Formats: sequence, C-alpha cells, structure tokens
Amino acid sequence: MKQYDYIISGAGCAGLSLAMRMAADPFFQQASILLVDQSFQRSNDRTWCFWEAGQGFFESIVYHQWSTLRVASKTIDLSASIAPYAYKMIRGEDFYAYCLHALQSISNIELRTGKITDVGDTATGAFVVVDGERCEAKYVFNSVLRTSSAQLAAAQNKHHLLQHFKGWVIQTSEPTFD
Repeated sequence: MKQYDYIISGAGCAGLSLAMRMAADPFFQQASILLVDQSFQRSNDRTWCFWEAGQGFFESIVYHQWSTLRVASKTIDLSASIAPYAYKMIRGEDFYAYCLHALQSISNIELRTGKITDVGDTATGAFVVVDGERCEAKYVFNSVLRTSSAQLAAAQNKHHLLQHFKGWVIQTSEPTFD
C-alpha cells in the first residue's frame, strides 16, 4: 500500500485545476501528491467557459474571450460591456496539454494511469483503489466515482457537488460571432 499526503482522483477540469493550484502554492511543495486517472486526456473533448475579471491563472491558454454581452431578437437588440469581466473559453486539448506538461516536471506530484474502482474513508484519512492497489492519504479529492443519492443522504458532515453542462460548437461560413 502506498501512502500520500493528498490524492486527486480524476484528471479532468476539477482534478487538473486542483493539482495546478496545489503545485503553485508553497504550502504543498513538501507534500506527496498522487494524481490518478484511467487515461490522461489530450483530445479536444470539451471546452470550459467562465467569467473572470482581469488576468487569470490559465490566461495563457484562453482560446477566445468576449467583453460584450448581446441580447438580440426580432424586437430588441441590446449590447453592453461586461467590464471589468470577460467571458473566457479554454479548449480541452489546450488545458490538458498545459496542465500535464507543467505537472510532469514537479517532483512531489506523481501522475498515475489506472482504473479507479473504489474511494473511501479510513480512520486517519481516505483511500483510493487503483488497478487493485490501495493508496491512502490524509485527503482524497474525488471527481471520478459517482455516488448514489442514498449514499449522499447517508454521508453526514460531507460536502458533495455534482455538476453537468452541455454546449455546442457552432461554425458558420462567414464571420458571424464576435
């Protein structure tokens, strides 16, 4: 059984963002951190959009940003500046490549590919089972295994967040969107 200070289960947006923030914070420089996922994505399987004021942590990989909000219909056409905010978009392939490249060079962060089959609590922290091997840590951040509503209701003093978003990429033959 391997022992870590922190385990991040899942290398999607949540897991990679957390790992990048931990890597940038001096508090975690001496901590042993395991980032594990079934496969480390490198495809453009999704995009992430968000509102932000000024320059952000992932500014160098922002693919596009908008500073104006427009509402248009047959009867109205309104535009307004959203300053000091911008609506920013990051492509999945850029995000994965940027994060994985940065994290591979950090000595206290281990990237591991493997199938996660269980996550749970111990007397002193938590554990993750990866390809049949149990790995323990003081803290486990899980964004991989789903939890049923009955399990969530039974888990007192724990915080859970389940989010789903759906969107489309729209292309036109002429420049239409600014």
